[in-house]
Amino acid sequence: MNSGSFLVMDRFPQLDAAREVLSEVSEADWVPTIPDGPYQSNGWRVIKIFEQGKPTAFTEKHPEIKRVIGYFECPIVKAMFYSMLPGAELHPHRDSSGTLELGLLRFHVPIETNPDVTFMVSKKPCP
Repeated sequence: MNSGSFLVMDRFPQLDAAREVLSEVSEADWVPTIPDGPYQSNGWRVIKIFEQGKPTAFTEKHPEIKRVIGYFECPIVKAMFYSMLPGAELHPHRDSSGTLELGLLRFHVPIETNPDVTFMVSKKPCP
């Protein structure tokens, strides 16, 4: 079991606010996560919201996202939206960049998904 992963809640309290922001996103806002190399994006896209503890240009353009981020009531180092295009895949993995050993926590909040997707934490499906 991945003792660093836990389901914290069934529904994120700021889910509707996050969906509202996503409804305003244009295709130009999305960029490939890893555009080249051995870990090429292959359908993964990202919008950076906070980077190195500071709001990005996207956040300045969409200030309502601060309500979503503010839910966590702690300093934010990184925050982003990720999107997968049809046919993209995500293999089982452990995120090591957001660990308590580094003084960080990492939260995944599924906002919009396909009914055929199963989001798993520690090999257990999330509601």
